[in-house]
Amino acid sequence: MRYPLIVVLLVTLSFIAKGQYSDIEETDTEEIDIEETDTRPVFTPGLYLNFYNFIENDPILPEDIITDIPRQRDFYIQLFRANAIDVALSDSMLHLRPDDVWGYSDGRGIFINRSKFPTNVLVGADVSENPFAQINIMGTLCLVYYLKTHSSSALTGNRVMVRANDVRQSAAKFILNTKDGSFHNATLSQLEQMIADDPALLKEFNAYRGKRSIKFYVFLKKYNEKHPAALGY
Repeated sequence: MRYPLIVVLLVTLSFIAKGQYSDIEETDTEEIDIEETDTRPVFTPGLYLNFYNFIENDPILPEDIITDIPRQRDFYIQLFRANAIDVALSDSMLHLRPDDVWGYSDGRGIFINRSKFPTNVLVGADVSENPFAQINIMGTLCLVYYLKTHSSSALTGNRVMVRANDVRQSAAKFILNTKDGSFHNATLSQLEQMIADDPALLKEFNAYRGKRSIKFYVFLKKYNEKHPAALGY
């Protein structure tokens, strides 16, 4: 019996392919350590009483907070609105007010209490219901964003009812220096001062001729890469 020519060709090609690839080393996927390849910071959920709790990744754990508030996505915002926070430690009880707390982590990000913001960042009255800013870029110099909400009465000082179209929002951004916990306006001139301890980078900063709109982010990233943060994450 004669096999069709196409069958003979397919059999021949299969043997050739087998010979070509038999020496290739197979990758054992079990040898890949996911924890070693994932470089994202791991945030322990809980309340930071101060800046040092944040940089050491050592918050008060959620299970130590005594409250009837459901542990849902907006748990920490609701906790602050309750205006009293009770914490059970191993040997004592803490009775806190919202202003006593530096910030919190929900396990996905870091949020800072707006009462800790520098006053020159929150210029004008703010009627936001959310009392927290979020760290958008982690590093020795963290970039923090806060969405401010203004009303016409808040801006003018008039005691009048605010209509929906009288409300507007604006984003405030500032730098958190994790070397000392200080806050600064997120401007090019401020960043220039903060990277001055790296003469080579400062020289590159001053010689930069690229887009001014991205210069801040370019050199914030460069500085953080050259000077890794000493954080407990």
